[in-house]
Amino acid sequence: MNDYIPQSAPVQRSRSLSPVSSVESGRGVEKRIHDLEELLRLKTDENEELRRAHEKRHERLRLVQTNYRAVKDQLREVEDTQGL
Repeated sequence: MNDYIPQSAPVQRSRSLSPVSSVESGRGVEKRIHDLEELLRLKTDENEELRRAHEKRHERLRLVQTNYRAVKDQLREVEDTQGL
């Protein structure tokens, strides 16, 4: 009898499966944390800047609305006095 067992092609491992030393892994994690903290700081600063700009525009809008109401009331008064 022939006891031939066919062999399959060797499995090629992905680089991600190769073992990584804990020192390299730790440095990578620390760098990632540092990068994410920096990104968070930048985004927080950007958000604050946008919030300040929005508040300024909102204040100008309220001023324009107040002035509009005052002018509208004055116009109504002039129309009422001329109509008499």
